[in-house]
Amino acid sequence: MGPDVEAFVLFGESDISREDTLVFEDRDSNRASLSETRRRTDLITLALDTSTRGGSVALISGGQVIGCLSGDSTEAHSERLPGDVLTLLAQHSTALREIELFAVCVGPGSFTGLRVGLATVKGFALVSGRKVAPISSLEAVAHAGFDSTERESTPSVIVPWMNGQRGEVFASIYAVDDGTLVELEEPRVGTPEAILKSWSHRLRQPNIMFVGDGLVEDDAAITAHLKSNVVLSPKLPPLAPIIGILAEALGVDEALPAHSVAPLYVRRPDAELAREQRRPK
Repeated sequence: MGPDVEAFVLFGESDISREDTLVFEDRDSNRASLSETRRRTDLITLALDTSTRGGSVALISGGQVIGCLSGDSTEAHSERLPGDVLTLLAQHSTALREIELFAVCVGPGSFTGLRVGLATVKGFALVSGRKVAPISSLEAVAHAGFDSTERESTPSVIVPWMNGQRGEVFASIYAVDDGTLVELEEPRVGTPEAILKSWSHRLRQPNIMFVGDGLVEDDAAITAHLKSNVVLSPKLPPLAPIIGILAEALGVDEALPAHSVAPLYVRRPDAELAREQRRPK
């Protein structure tokens, strides 16, 4: 099944239709929402994150968060989407046709979560004829860490550290350069010990921040490896607003047609590994 077909299959299973779209487009134009001045002058971006267990969806305009809806972590993403998106649009009286850019977290993350998120955003983008900005989950996590710090305590290096299950983490490294995050190491997956060892040359600077849901309080592997000058920040805000702001900075011109957006997998799917094991040697 191709990605575009998958997008529309997901929409069909979730009771979204052209009729739903028209309802959003035809609602009373006098109903309060984003001001008409803002709608004319600022880009409206809809951003979606399904890389984390709860996930989130947000509306962004002019670098400001207009609204954000966090998901219920006890429910699967496929149970909440595209319903959560439609709910947020309704809460802010925003028509689908008014969304000028879609943004989605492409991973790394769980295969199922990423597929559901991508299919949802691709479906909306295809229906409305808009582009999609693909954003790395690790980049969003790194920015969440950076935004949580005070100017006088800005770290020199930020390590996004996401739960990869199976005793592994998804991670990358960003340097903080005059308020800008610069990627030093591409996303990878592995045990905390293996990743820390392979990146030891990057982790010699003072004031290093690890951020993400792959951390536990006083993480023994990290503190044993780095000894000091380490800040651990396991709590994450909803990532959709950050994803939307990063997408706006990227711009519509750099965004991609919906069919060109692909997930960022750093681990091979279980099904693929199982097939490989079954092949005769």
